[in-house]
Amino acid sequence: MSPMHGTSLRSSLSLILLLIMGGFGVMGGSLLAPVLPALADPFHVSSEKVGLVLGVYTAAAALGLPCIGFYIDQGYTRAVGGVCLFLIGFFGVLCPIAPSFPVLLLFRFIQGFGIAGLIPLSMTYIGNWYGGEARLAHMGYLSGTIALFGVVSPLVGGLAADFHWRAPFFVYLLPLLHAPLFLLFVSHGDSSDKKEKNDTSFLLYGRSFLKSSILPGVPSVLFFSFLTFFLLYAFVVFVPLYVVQVYDEGARFSGLLLGVNGVCAALVSTRAVFFSHRLGTSRTLLCGYILVALALFGFVNAPSTGGVVLFSLLFGCGFGLIQPLIFSRAVSVATPVSQGSVVALFNICKYTGMTFAPLFLGSIQRIVSLHASFFTAAMVALIGAGASLWFRRG
Repeated sequence: MSPMHGTSLRSSLSLILLLIMGGFGVMGGSLLAPVLPALADPFHVSSEKVGLVLGVYTAAAALGLPCIGFYIDQGYTRAVGGVCLFLIGFFGVLCPIAPSFPVLLLFRFIQGFGIAGLIPLSMTYIGNWYGGEARLAHMGYLSGTIALFGVVSPLVGGLAADFHWRAPFFVYLLPLLHAPLFLLFVSHGDSSDKKEKNDTSFLLYGRSFLKSSILPGVPSVLFFSFLTFFLLYAFVVFVPLYVVQVYDEGARFSGLLLGVNGVCAALVSTRAVFFSHRLGTSRTLLCGYILVALALFGFVNAPSTGGVVLFSLLFGCGFGLIQPLIFSRAVSVATPVSQGSVVALFNICKYTGMTFAPLFLGSIQRIVSLHASFFTAAMVALIGAGASLWFRRG
């Protein structure tokens, strides 16, 4: 059911709550990214291993998404949203009292199952509520909201970490408080508002889930999902480590960099329809990946912290061009009965890319150097630029 079917006030409130829920979907990484260097000492781990704080939650998200997609396709979107918000909040506030690094990773792993559902649910709602350019525009609003949370979260995380490394984790109280509001006001998905139910067993759904991956247009969307969010986590994980090692800057400056990136991504994302009209889909993607590649090349060649800020701006602009297009395409290529499956597959590839980035680039950092990690990530961005025509044909 579209939010326009209700009263104007309730419709607006439903959309706002939905966008906020999507924004919470990036708090698992952006809130804690500037805190990573500060976690090494209290848990007695190396800078290479501390990236697992982000890696385990993205791995859990990837593992949990098939189940989430099943319940989305069954029409239980509201119930899934409430459970996901609870898991994020409850296990998030348990993290600062973890007695050891393995226990911290366990709490983050469970929290990852909650994080997994938020952006897929938001995409599914918008895909059901809107069509055509209105869908692309609202995907732009969703991308802008996600980017805005990507601005606020690292700033809050960085400032809170300057006070104490435990403080940023208490921000996860916000999703816990958001859960009852979501259940109360966003009614699509259950009872009388439930879409036509796809009554099937989980085993049959699993087969359908795999078949969804080869629907026309889906493989290219999955490829770009993995690639794009691999690049995002190359930035989110390694830029804070880089500014600590090279410029001896703390969590506050790392939060500023991630915030600057988010501002640019938010502003560009909200103009998704404009750029799509002016440049076309493939050229918009091409420009986005080239900007990301230039930013990643530039970080390790920046003459000062001012240069690092400039390249953070550039990365945000590139990411803001890419994200709304692949979000919109993910719901556009799906059939009505496979939308939950396709969106889940899209986000599995997204979280797989986010998980793989710190592992793969961390290995390159350990074997070669941190500079080599940025160079490798930039080459991956150029692969995306070269593959942008494939997206158009898909």
